[in-house]
Formats: sequence, C-alpha cells, structure tokens
Amino acid sequence: LTVETSTQDAEPVELFTFQNSDTIWRYCTGGADYDDVGTQYIAKFISRSAPVASQESTKGNLNITVDADNPVALLYRQIVPPEATSLIVQQFHFDDGEKVVVWNGTITSVDFKGKKAVIQCEPPERGIRKKGLWRQQQIECTHVLGDDGCGINLEAFKLTTTVATLSADGVNVQASGLDGQADGWWVHGKVRRVADGDVRFIIGHTGDSIELLNPFRALEAGDDIYVYPGCDYKFEGGCSSTKFDNQLRHGGKPFLPKIDSFAKLE
Repeated sequence: LTVETSTQDAEPVELFTFQNSDTIWRYCTGGADYDDVGTQYIAKFISRSAPVASQESTKGNLNITVDADNPVALLYRQIVPPEATSLIVQQFHFDDGEKVVVWNGTITSVDFKGKKAVIQCEPPERGIRKKGLWRQQQIECTHVLGDDGCGINLEAFKLTTTVATLSADGVNVQASGLDGQADGWWVHGKVRRVADGDVRFIIGHTGDSIELLNPFRALEAGDDIYVYPGCDYKFEGGCSSTKFDNQLRHGGKPFLPKIDSFAKLE
C-alpha cells in the first residue's frame, strides 16, 4: 500500500469477502460500512490472525474471529455445507483507492466459543500438497455426475418446483413434479434452494416426496427449489438409456469378471 504515514493513519481497513455457492457476505473493519462503487461491505466485529510464511503448511492458515451469530459461522453450526466457502481478504486506505489482496483461501471448520466463533481457513496451496485420489479399476463409474469426464448437463435434467409441505424435522419435502418420475429417480441427487443456493443431498424418493440427508437451515413451504437427479454409477443403471443414456462415457469397467482365480467377489 502506498499510504503509510503514522502508527494511526498507517492501519489499513480490511475487506472480507466470503462466498458459498451463489451467496456472498462482505464485511469490513474500520467501524463504518463501506461502499465500493455500489458493492456494500458491512461493518461487523471481525478480526484475524496473521499468516506466517514458512515451509510448514499450517503456518499459512488464517483464523477469523466473529460473533457466534455471524451468518458465515452459522453455516457450520449443525453440518458442514456441501460446497466450500471461499474467503478473500483485502486491505486499503480510505484516502487511497489502491486495494491489495493479502490472503485468499477456503474455510475448513468453525469452532464456537461462547459468544464468539473462530473460523479456520487454509490457503489454496494446502490442497495442492494433499494426496489426490487415485482412479480405481472398478465396475461402477468413477466419474462425478456432471463433470467433464461424465459429460452430462445436469441443468437439462433439473426440476424447478415449489415446496408444498415440509416435515417437522425438515428432512421430508413434498413438491409437485417429483412424481413425474419413477420412485427412486431422484435418489443420490440434490436439492438447491433458489433463494440462497443452499444444497442438500437426496437419500429417498417416493411419489411426490423426497427425503434429505440433512435438513436445510432455512426452508419453508412456498420456497422455490431446483431438484437434480442422481446416479447409481452402474452401466445398466443410471448410465443406461432408462435415465442418462450415457454408457459410452461410463468411467468404470462393467465387464470385469466377478470371479477371479483367487477369490469370489460376489
């Protein structure tokens, strides 16, 4: 930064941008909200640790302390959200338009301590140092539904509907259009709440009702949702013409012998 004139004036304002799916939260230090050409940053209690440059991978981690009722922290109150939450930290001075990114990465966990919550984050290079998954030789498809290897455009299969009823525990959702497919069609799929992009996975489907793995934090009757079908990754199942018609791109080895010379696999 170009403005460093005194101990007081040299302290820059920090901007924190969190994003999970389509939802973005923006906060700033400095005691007053900040308008960055129409982009609003809200002044809330927020502080951070100082990352340290070191050969130790954990030294680059960042701890963000916020109020326990902060919306970002509450994402991790009950369960870890299905999609990662990213963080960008910038610094600037009010009398200088220059903004500098001082840190970026993703949230790994949140530790609630009384009225405060500590958001633990790690930089992108931590993921690079982790061992990747080996592609296994197996009967089921090894692709992730909708990725480049699979090639399926899930948007072409999604159902746009509205929640009709919701069970008391929030895991059973009834909505029109779900019964347009045979029972089990939506299993292994996901539901996305249109309002905030929050996602939950589907573990059961009967008629016009689906069962979720975990309840939404905020879902009510009348909310609009997107429902995406899942895949069982079997050559004669989800990849067949009865569902995605994608056998040519099946990533498994469906014709591997089920009995070898040493052991019976089934």
